[in-house]
Amino acid sequence: MWKTINQLTNKKLKTTNINELVIDQKIITKPDQIADAMNNYFNEIVPALASSLPSGHSCFETYINPINTTFEIQEIVALDVTSEILRIKTSKDTGHNRISPKLLKDSVEVIANSLTNIFNKSIEKGIFPDDFKIACISPIHKGDSKLECSNYRPISITSVVAKVFEAHLQAIN
Repeated sequence: MWKTINQLTNKKLKTTNINELVIDQKIITKPDQIADAMNNYFNEIVPALASSLPSGHSCFETYINPINTTFEIQEIVALDVTSEILRIKTSKDTGHNRISPKLLKDSVEVIANSLTNIFNKSIEKGIFPDDFKIACISPIHKGDSKLECSNYRPISITSVVAKVFEAHLQAIN
């Protein structure tokens, strides 16, 4: 459904095409092999980076003073959701659900109240919706040879709806 709507609203998906990579001194060109190679590289680099950090056995609690206070996140109002939707750049990527910023902006009068209800339920229950946690990982070329996985960095593209909710949560921080 969203693919059709995005076609009707002239939303074009922006992609970085990687046509070939060198893995184990062999050139691979099949898209599924390239995707697997990038996925493996990005998954392997995190533990390698973590292990290179100095290992400190100190606990963060030794650096902070305990404060016996609580805080409450205020309810979101539809006007704030509307304002945040209208602030989103239409050049932003869509994320996994393919809901484009343009579509969200064009339907803001219809969808703002529903999103407000979803956001407020999330705050009330203390649960960040699983769908908002899903991200598309895209490799961005950093420089040097495009044939090496190490010359790419991953970026996470979350849904536009999740960005609207996150913007509210950041604003109260």
